[in-house]
Amino acid sequence: MAKIAITGSTGFVGSNISSVLLARGHEVLGLGRRTPVVAPNWQVKVVDFTDANSIAEALQGFDAVVHCAIANDFNKLVDDRIYAYDSYVGLTQSVTRAANTAGVKPILISTDWVMDGTQHRVPETDPGNPINFYGALKILSEQVIRDLAPQNGAICRIAGVMG
Repeated sequence: MAKIAITGSTGFVGSNISSVLLARGHEVLGLGRRTPVVAPNWQVKVVDFTDANSIAEALQGFDAVVHCAIANDFNKLVDDRIYAYDSYVGLTQSVTRAANTAGVKPILISTDWVMDGTQHRVPETDPGNPINFYGALKILSEQVIRDLAPQNGAICRIAGVMG
């Protein structure tokens, strides 16, 4: 079985992915900004997400990193565009650079919000057409994978889980 690190493993999407991977027999390590208040069923290692070396050190010996972490204070994202960019695109850059350093496959969990809803069954290679700021941040994060991990990176778009 694979050894898989998960950013955002205590959030909604990341915790579900972590639970499924554990149930399938994979080893899961959560990577987090801080120690979780409620401990999940997997270990969480605190890393400095602004430091690719901190992330790369935690990824040593792993096969893949599934990047689910997001900033979910949507008012702050709109009010502070630098914070928003750093929380999505900058974080994806750090995780992807760390994955490359550690020889680990980076997998970005993206969203169907990168599309405008006018097409059906669009592949992850489609450049998208976001119609809101959240979709724009996610499409820029996808581009990080295309630019920094063109041979070993993967993008997985899931349906929006808002509301």
